[in-house]
Amino acid sequence: MKKNVSLVFDRRHRATATRTAPVEYAVPTRPGVRRYLPTGVRLFSGEWDGEKVVGRPDAARLNAELESSRLKANGQIVAAISIYGELRDEDVDRIFGVVRPGAGRERPLLFVPWARAQNDVPGVAEGTRRHRAVVINKIEELGFMRTFADLTPARVKRFDDCLHREGRCCEYTIYKSYHKTLRWLCRLALSEEMIERNPYDVFRPRTAHARPRRPLTEAELLCLRRAVLPERLAKVRDLFVFCAYTGLAFSDSQSLAFFEIVERGGLKFIDATRRKTGVRFLTPLLGPAGDILARYRGRLPAISLQKANVYLHEIERILRFQKPLTTHIARHTFATTIALAHGVPIESLARMMGHRDIKTTQVYARVLAQTVVNDGAELAGKIE
Repeated sequence: MKKNVSLVFDRRHRATATRTAPVEYAVPTRPGVRRYLPTGVRLFSGEWDGEKVVGRPDAARLNAELESSRLKANGQIVAAISIYGELRDEDVDRIFGVVRPGAGRERPLLFVPWARAQNDVPGVAEGTRRHRAVVINKIEELGFMRTFADLTPARVKRFDDCLHREGRCCEYTIYKSYHKTLRWLCRLALSEEMIERNPYDVFRPRTAHARPRRPLTEAELLCLRRAVLPERLAKVRDLFVFCAYTGLAFSDSQSLAFFEIVERGGLKFIDATRRKTGVRFLTPLLGPAGDILARYRGRLPAISLQKANVYLHEIERILRFQKPLTTHIARHTFATTIALAHGVPIESLARMMGHRDIKTTQVYARVLAQTVVNDGAELAGKIE
């Protein structure tokens, strides 16, 4: 007797264009009886054509995962029937990793498809979604945490050890990106009773801190403003200078709208909301930034973050700067060289930069102190 596992989407007819419904395994256990078990994949209406996922950028990957899991489960079911002569409920539980705590709620076996479904919920910033996807792909690649039962302190430690052995990421990236995402997934799994204990209650990854960023000095900023550059580089330079004199994050500069420029007390300000955090900020439109905005008639050049950083590194080599030049350095330059160095109170700076917590702004004050130490050491070397 052969049991064929199939895939069923939205059997309760609840999916809409804005609400997802699950894709489930349909397992025939007895004549006329089927059990439905979650795959961890949820779709909107119109993303399933009756047999497979359609209309999504990740459709091919999802279809491959679902088909692979379906075939594997079907093979285990055939093996169970050949041994016991029938398909028992406990066999289905074992094959699909079903756990029945108290109320008997069935839970998905596979961790990675469930993790991707959590990352695909509406409302997640695109940058956050991409970062989390990288981590989830790495979890799948290494294979230490295939099921929810694998979310143990020992497995998380193996994951951490492997990342350090590979040497592709610095300590800070492993801590702030990989472990931050996995810790978030573990908290979600615990809240949904997928696991009984958060492995991070036992395993503590090595704490790491980012290397201090080195903002541009006033002399370097003036050199950058006056540099004669090819048009493609000049546009990126102008974006950097605009952010350096406003404190805007690069993503916020790319979405700046004319109605967000307001006038108060005879001065122009940018009154907008940060894309990353949703926090409102109010920052002055200083002269150099206003000149750039006027030059482009209120619409700053559009370019990807990746390409902008590539061009900035090229400018860095042309001008022989002895420090990395990236889009985020512009924001640091505003905080230190433009604001704090000219006496702007840290509370006002926090509002200008759209920080929820002033502790975030205090990071820039530490950067400023380090700059003073470096400049003082350089000065001492010049004085005999």
